Amino acid sequence: DVFLDANGVASISPNDLVTSVNEACGYTITAGGTGGGSSESLTTTFAGGNGLDGAMFDVMAINDLTIDSFDVNLDTGITDDIEVYFKTGTWVGSHTNPGDWTLLDTAAGITSAGDGLPTPLNLDLGVTVAAGERVAFYVTTLNGGMNYTNGTTTGNLFASDANLEFYEGRGMGYPFTGGFEPRVFNGNILYTTGGGSGLDFTCADLGENIIEVTVTDASGNASTCMAVVNVIDNIAPVITCGVANVTSELTDFEASTIPTGWTTVVTSGSADWTFGSGDMPTGGDFPTNAAIFDDDAAGSGSANVVSLLSPVYDISAAVTASISFDYALQEFAGDGFLEVEVYDGAAWQQILFVDVDTDPTNSGALDMAAYMNADFQVRFTFDDEGAWGWGAGVDNFQIDYEGVSTGNVVEIELGPDGTTTIDPYSLVSNIEEACGIDTIAVDVPTVTCADIGTPVMVTVFVSDTSGNLASCVAEVHVVDRLAPVLTCPADQTVDPGPGNIYYIVPDYFATGEAIADDNCTDPVTDTTQDPAAGTALPDGVYTVSFTATDEYGNTSSCDFELTVESVLGVNQNTLEAGVALYPNPASHVVNLVNKTNISLEKMMIYDVNGKLVNQIDLRTMQGEKAVDVSSLASGVYMVQIIGEKASTVKRLIKE
Repeated sequence: DVFLDANGVASISPNDLVTSVNEACGYTITAGGTGGGSSESLTTTFAGGNGLDGAMFDVMAINDLTIDSFDVNLDTGITDDIEVYFKTGTWVGSHTNPGDWTLLDTAAGITSAGDGLPTPLNLDLGVTVAAGERVAFYVTTLNGGMNYTNGTTTGNLFASDANLEFYEGRGMGYPFTGGFEPRVFNGNILYTTGGGSGLDFTCADLGENIIEVTVTDASGNASTCMAVVNVIDNIAPVITCGVANVTSELTDFEASTIPTGWTTVVTSGSADWTFGSGDMPTGGDFPTNAAIFDDDAAGSGSANVVSLLSPVYDISAAVTASISFDYALQEFAGDGFLEVEVYDGAAWQQILFVDVDTDPTNSGALDMAAYMNADFQVRFTFDDEGAWGWGAGVDNFQIDYEGVSTGNVVEIELGPDGTTTIDPYSLVSNIEEACGIDTIAVDVPTVTCADIGTPVMVTVFVSDTSGNLASCVAEVHVVDRLAPVLTCPADQTVDPGPGNIYYIVPDYFATGEAIADDNCTDPVTDTTQDPAAGTALPDGVYTVSFTATDEYGNTSSCDFELTVESVLGVNQNTLEAGVALYPNPASHVVNLVNKTNISLEKMMIYDVNGKLVNQIDLRTMQGEKAVDVSSLASGVYMVQIIGEKASTVKRLIKE
């Protein structure tokens, strides 16, 4: 049986697949093409002659190999901890940027074997380097005493064998400070080549696997047998309930203008960054549009210093933060560099410095934990150093940061029917399971309006493909954020009716013409209507507006157009033409003249607000009647004259 680790990987030696071998002259065992690796060592030098706290250097693999450990050259008599850092690519430009490096291991309490002698660190670094790949190491004491040798040129090949090349680097102060170059690390580089550490199995191999094992003696005679390897995953998933508070922003510079929030500063010269193309002045181009400064196009004799600045990001409350970007530099005859800095709230800090030709490449994720603040910003600066360079480019800038976790609290919004079926994945912020999740479920599949206001504890269960179980509990807060569905009456035209000059607005909710439906509030009682019910409206066109608010404060609105239009009959038309008021304007008395054969019943005087201010009985009137209006205030009045089966309205101006 072979048990996978938390990463879903297991490795065994072919020797473990054989119980016994009867062979007198020695033998090797192989399985699946794997026979174990070959341990090798590349010695740089132990000449010494100079020293500081540590050394940085590059190596490049000629064949696939694994860097295992180092022997170092220490001053006689010292005992110290020794740290080993690693990064892909060259160390050049990263010697003062801790964020570019990964601390692989610390050899604690190492005692020097003597000046000029190998002092083993006895580490198990396991750094895999592919053929043709260049990587960098920083091997350093904490308190000094690391011996190295003066070099000739930084980056020169100093030592090599059939598998590995070693290059001159830099002596360093601890940590990531000061230093001198070129300097040559003194020591042995211990590495492994060949088939690796054993026969590898992954999640894809779960269950029984038939492996052919070959035993070969020193004379080349071979025998085989079949081994059954049962690959088992017995590690349960690790599941975390809650919501991941992660923000990720990508700027791809695809537009032909500078992105929103970004700025440029021209410190020297007149040329600026350009957008809308990925073409560099010479050499490798970006595959898509990028931000590019073309120093060649700026013209000869012009000293150029230009900066490209990101927006300001408030990451003061972030738990973690990182940035990444693509960059390129094309220098000319050693002139021109690209510098990348971040603002830490007090000053600009350099995180990358490039002064050698670099085709478009990605920076990788750079840890910004040391620089998080409310005014975080990134600045890319190209400087042709007063001479002439080709230019620089930037693309695909990405910032990722994680805020403070909300714990296991998850908010779920209800749907239009007042329910929501819970998606189990919406309650989970993280699942760690190398072989994948087979089943996920919750013990409360649905929430409703009845759950609002009281937290619901929901257990999430997961099972991997091997049946290993895990669970967590989420505190679900159910909320209603849907406003009522409000239906308005259709646009309409109404007649005040015979003998009326005003239309009395009804309560449209009471009549059922306006309807408010809500997913959780039934009935919806918090409603408004404007003009309000009971309002008297003369002829005209009006907008009637409604709102409806549910018990959780969600509000909706609608309106319709109401046209008030009096419809006159035959008698009304006759009365309209046959009666008159004079004088008009009037000061004290206005005379009403009736030239029709329609008997009049009464005259009603309204102010502009629709209030009845006077009523006169006309039943005994003959052809004309004088009406005292001296008590009326100056203004405009509507006079409704009502007769038998007819009425009309006249306007009266009181002086």
